[in-house]
Amino acid sequence: MANFNWVYHNDAGSRYVVGVFHGDNTGHLMVYCNMRIVLIDFNVLQSANYSFFIEDELCEMVITRKPDRFEYDFRVNRDVDTPQNREWRARARSNKIKAWLLVGSFVTVLVLVVGWLLYRQYHPKDKLDELLSGPHAGETVARVFVEARRPDSLTIRYAFVANSMVFEEKGRQPALALGNGLPLESGDEFAVRYAASQPFVNRIYFDKPTIAQVQRYRDRAAARHLSLNPDITESRARCLVEIAFDLKGLSGLADIYFQDVDPQKNPMHNEQTYKRLVRDEPFRQAVEGRCL
Repeated sequence: MANFNWVYHNDAGSRYVVGVFHGDNTGHLMVYCNMRIVLIDFNVLQSANYSFFIEDELCEMVITRKPDRFEYDFRVNRDVDTPQNREWRARARSNKIKAWLLVGSFVTVLVLVVGWLLYRQYHPKDKLDELLSGPHAGETVARVFVEARRPDSLTIRYAFVANSMVFEEKGRQPALALGNGLPLESGDEFAVRYAASQPFVNRIYFDKPTIAQVQRYRDRAAARHLSLNPDITESRARCLVEIAFDLKGLSGLADIYFQDVDPQKNPMHNEQTYKRLVRDEPFRQAVEGRCL
């Protein structure tokens, strides 16, 4: 989902934050000003131009379709004949000489001030974080479907139900593993948060697998360990997996799953991290006491 925002100051010095959310798959569009929604449109899949007012200023949101992306531009329309624009042009003519003298210092100060304001307001959270963490956000379970595999990435689609309707989004993820260290497969389930009134504004959280998904990770790690160590029993493989999970969580399962992988291919979980895991004293003691 595309998410862009701009800071606009009118002639009176009032400050406005204008932003846009645009769904990659659905094309659903939302434009807001200071957290107030000013327009919503659906299935915006081609170039479009929207007009709206901020106080007396006529503003435009220009959406341009490119071969591989959309581009977004927020503008204040100074050309249309409005009372505000006539007054602005009169002031501009009278202040032209002063403007040329002050433009250099003004631009420098403006960049510093706007940069500082943006940093203070949006770091480390962006507007989507605010929408999805507020009191009007909902949370449910999303199921992932892998639609295409490439050497370095996966094209995925996830679906969830909100307000008695099914919503879908598309995206890409690393081919090797998620941020939690484990690979992604069709049918995997994770938490998704969405804006209750506009569920197409949403985000899936791969670091929040469901309880059922954690069990799938356990099963996959046990099956993987058993395939790489056929001389042990299934019960012992599962016992080792449970100990790894108890000690290190999903990271421990990833160490077992990628135990035969070269560190250069997977620096986080590989044959070396697996050896450190099984040689660690707490792990060895737990194996002696639990894996008979």
